[in-house]
Amino acid sequence: MIPRNKTHKTIQIILILLMGNFLNIFAQPGAARSYIREMKWGNDYKIYLELSNDSGFVLNVKNLYHGATTTSEEKKDAYTYYPVSLSNDFIARLKEAEKNTDTTNRLLSTPRNETLWGTLHASLGGGWGHFINCLVYSLESGRLNLSGPLMKRPESNWKPNPITESYRRTRRWKYYIPLDQKLAQKEYAKRKKENDLADLQGVPEPFVNLFLNTSRHDLKAMKKGGKSSEIAKINLVKLLLGARYLGSAQISYTKTMVLKSAMEFSVYKLPSIIIFDELHAAVAMSLDEMGYRIDRVVFSDEENVPTENLEERRKLIDSFVEGINKENRKMYQKKLNNLYN
Repeated sequence: MIPRNKTHKTIQIILILLMGNFLNIFAQPGAARSYIREMKWGNDYKIYLELSNDSGFVLNVKNLYHGATTTSEEKKDAYTYYPVSLSNDFIARLKEAEKNTDTTNRLLSTPRNETLWGTLHASLGGGWGHFINCLVYSLESGRLNLSGPLMKRPESNWKPNPITESYRRTRRWKYYIPLDQKLAQKEYAKRKKENDLADLQGVPEPFVNLFLNTSRHDLKAMKKGGKSSEIAKINLVKLLLGARYLGSAQISYTKTMVLKSAMEFSVYKLPSIIIFDELHAAVAMSLDEMGYRIDRVVFSDEENVPTENLEERRKLIDSFVEGINKENRKMYQKKLNNLYN
């Protein structure tokens, strides 16, 4: 039998090679680009979209995600998250991989079933952005049900002797994750006190704040009001708080549901528009193995600004997104090293 540490080192090398292959594939000319046929910024503070299937949409700029093209010093070496769609070619690759699972992926899937991150990465490719986005999509769509039968812990009066720390912390959980809002917040408080929040590193700060500021009563009101997006963000935090306590059955179930929801993703999601206010720009963005990519840019003042000025702004946006992707890949590598070393 190969020693555990050597097995993990071998897996890490193979995984890095595979990631390189994925990047080469998507860097090839002719890869599918945005399906946006036309995108305009109207005078009424709305974005007008026409897609390749002839459908049209009007998006209120106030309701879109607003980003910044500057990164503060304290934000450096931290993951930058944008709530953007998975690219069409990424979804196509998932569907193709589902039909043609090769021997390498089958060999790699078993040892990484030990962790939620490792298992999903083996199936999804990409970095932390895919991990976060695909989990959120699967939770929001209802495909991944954290209160489903496989996620429920069996009732038992058994106690370990001696009592372990994991038993002490999870004995009141009805599920393999702290699904109860009060218990989840209690677990978060313990982890923070012990400086043990690595499992949440890279989770967008607004997600964590929403989780912390939502009571049991608030959560019931959200469910009654059909606020699936907010609930998905809260449940993501709970899932990652309980990730270290998941067994192989729960991890396998999560992977299956995440893959199914990702492959259904393009059916019900519009292109994602990020607003950069200081540049008066609306940027259609998507996410693939290369990271965030720019599919279309329009400016609110483009009719009144010289072409050279607009080009400078486009270059600034390109440079900024390229820098974000570089920093995000560094964080991905750190997580990979922490997982296998």
